[in-house]
Amino acid sequence: MMRRAAILTILGLAQAGLASGCITAGALADFEYSQVFQPVRYPDGNWRPADLPVENAWFVAEDSTLLHGWYLPHEKPAGVVLFAHGHSGNVSTQAETLRTLHDRHRLSV
Repeated sequence: MMRRAAILTILGLAQAGLASGCITAGALADFEYSQVFQPVRYPDGNWRPADLPVENAWFVAEDSTLLHGWYLPHEKPAGVVLFAHGHSGNVSTQAETLRTLHDRHRLSV
């Protein structure tokens, strides 16, 4: 929680600097990319997790960016969850979390 608060404080200061002209958009983007958004680039990761029958799901964002995810159906789901991996990694780094949600909690993910 403290790390999140620190990041929000830093981003707030960066936005103020951007608005005042003291910081350029490029510098802010460089900071954001290096400190906040840290994806794992394809093909890194486990794209074929053993005994996890994921289906590829492709969809397009409002800005036309092509996005990829996995769908893991459950035969008799207790519910459905949309799992977002957050600011780092990619879906392939979350196979064990998906397996737990599917197997232990009987969820389609």
